[in-house]
Amino acid sequence: MSIGADQSQQCCQEAVALTRQVGHTPSVIYAEYFLTTLCRCRRDAAVTYTHAEALMALAHEQGFLVRFEEERMLRGWALAQELA
Repeated sequence: MSIGADQSQQCCQEAVALTRQVGHTPSVIYAEYFLTTLCRCRRDAAVTYTHAEALMALAHEQGFLVRFEEERMLRGWALAQELA
């Protein structure tokens, strides 16, 4: 069974909501990362930028430096798309 891009995005958003309810920061960051990556794969620069900015702040605050840099790359991609 395959699901479409919209369903994938909805599943990612639900995963983010669940991890936020649980309050386990590493899980929140992981779920947010996959949501942001999915937005990039969908070539949605504005949403990718928004998610990347928020996740960069959380990752930096919590000391997840690798995830911070991954989000910085996704934010850079979004900026480049808007300039193109």
